[in-house]
Amino acid sequence: MSQFVLRHENSRELQKFGHIEEFALKKNSSISLNSFNEPCSDYLRFYYILDGKFDWVIDGEQYTLYPTDIAVILPGQELFAQRGYLDIGSLYWLHLRINAQNATGKNPIGKWSSISSTDFISIKKILFCNSPRVLFKLPDAGIVFSRLRNEIFTQEISYVTRVNQLLDELF
Repeated sequence: MSQFVLRHENSRELQKFGHIEEFALKKNSSISLNSFNEPCSDYLRFYYILDGKFDWVIDGEQYTLYPTDIAVILPGQELFAQRGYLDIGSLYWLHLRINAQNATGKNPIGKWSSISSTDFISIKKILFCNSPRVLFKLPDAGIVFSRLRNEIFTQEISYVTRVNQLLDELF
């Protein structure tokens, strides 16, 4: 498993994906103090745990995440490690630019998405009205992240379409 951090502003792999701000796979094998304080952001953020145990505070609530758990951090929500550092383990993360709170029209998430406005209403209710910010035991989400990684790095025919379909699948 090769680690990577792709940021839109300096990653050629993300050039065709203006809606992906950051995509990463991190294997943390040592503790660095003050290494995990993700302040509020304008992005929808997903964190998928591959291995390890992570104690986080999301929007003021404490959560313990284990392998196959996924945290969904909404725009404007704060995320930080309970002890002030990133615990030992491996995780994927994905930061997306979407305007979910004010989204209207045919493609409410963005032109890249095929999610209908009717389906998005349901997704929006789940994201913004329910309090659980962590979804437990979702191994299928790990498959989506792995496929995203493969599509972004191999860039075979129709990879842009496939990446966007995988993002829709994540929703």
